[in-house]
Amino acid sequence: MGELDIPYAGELREFVRRVLALLGEETTVILYGSMARGDYGDWSDVDLVVISDRLAGGSLERTEELIKLNRGLYIPLEVVAYTEEGFLRALRALSPTALDAIHEGVVLHANPAFLARARREFEELVEELCLTKEGRSWTSLRRLPARAKPE
Repeated sequence: MGELDIPYAGELREFVRRVLALLGEETTVILYGSMARGDYGDWSDVDLVVISDRLAGGSLERTEELIKLNRGLYIPLEVVAYTEEGFLRALRALSPTALDAIHEGVVLHANPAFLARARREFEELVEELCLTKEGRSWTSLRRLPARAKPE
């Protein structure tokens, strides 16, 4: 993880260390949202996507497991937890969280093979659907086909 010039940078490094201790080095952690874009304010939270096949249970259980790692750090944290396939399904379903994480996110730790696959799928979606980001919204210049629901 490189040098971050954002609020809670030290605490965030510790949180990522705890995530990797729990889930292993094959985990991908991406900072997205206002902290990644650099347009955060005094009341901004820290938005993270954590992607690991070692996460168990449904989305609520996976998120709760990660939120517990914030004990004692007091980061105003918003975590979205995916398995690798769940994240790819979210991309295909045009989830703004998944799209933003790949498009403008700051990778804090990555499984390089997975991240390369996710970036390829993102680029294919951008080309196929003529996706663009206008402000904070994603739009398509083509009619959207029926897509898989995110996990």
